[in-house]
Amino acid sequence: MEPGMIFEKWGLFVDGLANKGLEWIAKPLGYCGVCFSGQWGFWFYLIAWRDRWQAGELIAFTLQTIAAFMVIDYIKETGQTWLNRLKRESS
Repeated sequence: MEPGMIFEKWGLFVDGLANKGLEWIAKPLGYCGVCFSGQWGFWFYLIAWRDRWQAGELIAFTLQTIAAFMVIDYIKETGQTWLNRLKRESS
């Protein structure tokens, strides 16, 4: 996280956990985007459909949440690479 961002203190906290060798807890708390999105999808589904959840739907929803994150991350990275290439060519 960049300084001055809304969740800067949370990012520092999670980085501190990872630096202390506690990556197993830091990753689902936000150190790893895929792990965090999986946790978000898992718990959101359980809370939203708490009265009528099914294991197959829970797994599918969690996987869809992870896939959505990965697509957005890929688009972000590809777009950034594309913008950098355009900047170099225009210089």
